[in-house]
Amino acid sequence: METQAGRPEPSGFRSKRPRKAAQWLNPLLRFLQLAAAVCAFPVMIRAGAGLLWFSNWHAFSFLIAGTVIAGFWALLMLLLDCFLAATGKMLHSTALLWAIVIGDFIALSMALSAGAATAAITTLNDQGLPGRPFICTGSTPFNTFCARTKAAAAMALISAAFFLPSLLLSGARLASEFYEEDD
Repeated sequence: METQAGRPEPSGFRSKRPRKAAQWLNPLLRFLQLAAAVCAFPVMIRAGAGLLWFSNWHAFSFLIAGTVIAGFWALLMLLLDCFLAATGKMLHSTALLWAIVIGDFIALSMALSAGAATAAITTLNDQGLPGRPFICTGSTPFNTFCARTKAAAAMALISAAFFLPSLLLSGARLASEFYEEDD
């Protein structure tokens, strides 16, 4: 297949033009994923004073790692989706679609499990851990360690919530490749 300029079209891309609103849905979801992951990272890094630092708990370190991985994947997919939306092309390479679905699943799993682990320590375990000081007791102002870790956990869970529709859309696009009718 050739483009209008007579050059061969790169493999895996077709010039089927999707509806205008639908072609910007994926970049919007990717931007929201990236924004939530990027917000969780500095809030968690800045949380801490005295003996309370994120590196004292594995769940908080996991939150940082999970949001970095999810944010990096969201940035890569945002760039790809913006390119596809701007050029009006659709991705039809089955191998690339598989990679996107697997990457979305990994990013969703990392963001969800990191947010859940952090929320479990900050919100559900108000009694503290054995041998560790109490983390959260009662309501606290935002500039405290507890409030910041809760905010970072919420942002990681919000990021995971934005990854779910992308995973479903990517999975549906992959499934449509296998059931595409021949013209």
